Amino acid sequence: MKVGFIYHTEDYHKLIERMAWEYYQSYPKREEQFHTFIRDTIEMSPNSVTSVGNIVLGVTAFTGLEEYSGVMTDLMTFKEINNFIRWTFPDAKKNPDSKIGLIVSMNMSTFIDIDKNIKDYDVNTALWKSIKRLVHRVPELRWISVEMGNTDLKFKENSDTAIEEPELYSPIILSEDYTVLKERGLTNYELDVHATITMNLKIDRTTVIQMYRQVGMVGGSELPQPYVEKGCIFPNAIITKLINCRPLRQWKHFLNLSITKDAQKEIQLNINSIKKVFNKAGIQYWEEKVNNKHP
Repeated sequence: MKVGFIYHTEDYHKLIERMAWEYYQSYPKREEQFHTFIRDTIEMSPNSVTSVGNIVLGVTAFTGLEEYSGVMTDLMTFKEINNFIRWTFPDAKKNPDSKIGLIVSMNMSTFIDIDKNIKDYDVNTALWKSIKRLVHRVPELRWISVEMGNTDLKFKENSDTAIEEPELYSPIILSEDYTVLKERGLTNYELDVHATITMNLKIDRTTVIQMYRQVGMVGGSELPQPYVEKGCIFPNAIITKLINCRPLRQWKHFLNLSITKDAQKEIQLNINSIKKVFNKAGIQYWEEKVNNKHP
């Protein structure tokens, strides 16, 4: 079995730095402080700032059916630890044109969680050891992980000097790997599962609620604004900011199913603004059908 990187978010720590800056609305002005700033933020709220970005790996050259079956069993073990690990493999119906084979992806929050808890499980193969070895070869990924204190990371330009801010109904993409993964040969099905887009949005709180109502793998719901008791909806109209990272499949679900003639005006405006940004970046969020135009 061979495991190799297909992609990882470039300067991953800088994306997390931006996430932490937005989360706490504060930033160390001196370059030498940013290591401590990110490290302290990760230690206090690891999931809130490391759930952005992406690492994508290919697994090939299995020695036989036994090793392949062991890998699939191990992947199920990883998913028991953290539900947000993703994988795809060649499938005659859903993924017949795969050029890579088995693909595994996750963010650093998922990596840290699995690495912390894998010792409590029996595994069948060296898959996780191989993934961990590859991740720790990348200085910023090793620094973000549990060994951050043992890694020297060189200072880079303070991102506070050139932060692009979103405007209402004008979101920005902080990070996306759809483009590079498409160039590297992933099928549309694989892009749906593995490509992620991190968006920075200035939106009303009602739209935040609606976005989480429409996200996959999250249970529960909240009463939509039109049905909230009259006189009590003002707080939901307050403008806030949201950094949201999700796989393309979840973005497509939100964009394609939420905009109907009955949707709230704010939801329609926000969805249309996200679609414009996706179109500009060349991110395909609609299903290709013969003689059909995208929304």
